[in-house]
Amino acid sequence: MEFVGEHLKKSRLKKKIDLKSVAEELNIQLDLLKRIENNDFSDHLNLVYLIGHIRAYAKFLGLNENEVVKQFKDQNLIDKEDLIEELPRPLERSNFYFATKTFSVFSILLISFSFYFLFIKTNDIYPNYSILPNLPESLESEIEEIEIQSTLRNVNKMQSEDSVNEVSSLILRDINLNDDSIVNASSVIA
Repeated sequence: MEFVGEHLKKSRLKKKIDLKSVAEELNIQLDLLKRIENNDFSDHLNLVYLIGHIRAYAKFLGLNENEVVKQFKDQNLIDKEDLIEELPRPLERSNFYFATKTFSVFSILLISFSFYFLFIKTNDIYPNYSILPNLPESLESEIEEIEIQSTLRNVNKMQSEDSVNEVSSLILRDINLNDDSIVNASSVIA
């Protein structure tokens, strides 16, 4: 069985293509292409990149790239498990962010509740209840009578004040008229 590197080299020489032109066309280092053709797959090469370069080289030469890659994997006993590297677990986040967010939320809630109870609910601390106790129906009519009499007294008081104001305004008007007649009589004499 022919190695992959030898197969690629024979195909390139058969088509009379220079290795340097292949390197320039595929943007692959010339040294790497030489190592692929010599089947020198050292451990420091990443297998994923190496398979990609082999695939591109085979496609450039017009070969079936899937077959060439499969042959390479078979010769080097590469399983899919070897190609998949174990991904490192993400670093655990510190609980600092969680603690600060929790503290912020509780602080906002505390400030909101204290503002509500101190400034908005002040009237509810001392509720105003009705001063009247539960009275029997027999006393309700007497209370209404007392309220009506009190209201009538206030109305009479206001009316008497209004009549006093009217009388005083009439007296002042009479005094002003008398003063005007005295002034008119004295002005005629002079």
